Amino acid sequence: MRSIKLNSFDADIYGVLLYRDDIEAILNLYIDKSLKTAILDYANEYDSIDELKKYAGSKVSKLFIEGEKQSNYGKISVSVNNMHCNICTFDEELLGMAALISNLIRDKVRWQHKFLNPVIWLPLTILGGITIFNPFISHDINLSHFVIYSTWFCVLMNIICGIDRKFNYGIRLTRKHETGFIKANKDQLLLLIIGSVLGAVLTLIVQWILK
Repeated sequence: MRSIKLNSFDADIYGVLLYRDDIEAILNLYIDKSLKTAILDYANEYDSIDELKKYAGSKVSKLFIEGEKQSNYGKISVSVNNMHCNICTFDEELLGMAALISNLIRDKVRWQHKFLNPVIWLPLTILGGITIFNPFISHDINLSHFVIYSTWFCVLMNIICGIDRKFNYGIRLTRKHETGFIKANKDQLLLLIIGSVLGAVLTLIVQWILK
């Protein structure tokens, strides 16, 4: 038996929010390997992050960074499309670098990505709606209020999911410490708001059940 030596790296990461510091850290790894670097947004190619920010703005949803070796044309690429990031290389000498980039980006995955997920809340909303409006289901008054409040809570969570996924993923070409108090601490503020709403809804549900 012989172990198989891997000569490729292809990783998909979801729930990504990257700042300029993170992009510069990736580019510095390209520089350390003396790679010929291309920065693209799938429409144009840019010479630097400053030029990208000048023409594309400080918020970028799509970015492709490709590095190419001078010797044997081996390549490594990092592509970001909103919340999705892919790191790929088929060059054995760049596998370690790809793993470093992957670890760097995984550290930037937002915790809300799994909790604020429509895949969780939409089926619960549909199930609640079916339970409420199904004429063949008889409702105890307390159970009926429980289902109604729970369903409205799921509707609210779907709305929050949509807002979060539209505005809080992708790339910000500003440094994180330059974003201001609210933006820099929006994760903690969002957690506080969700916790308050969840606590209030659960309190109402318990009150209706105990009546």
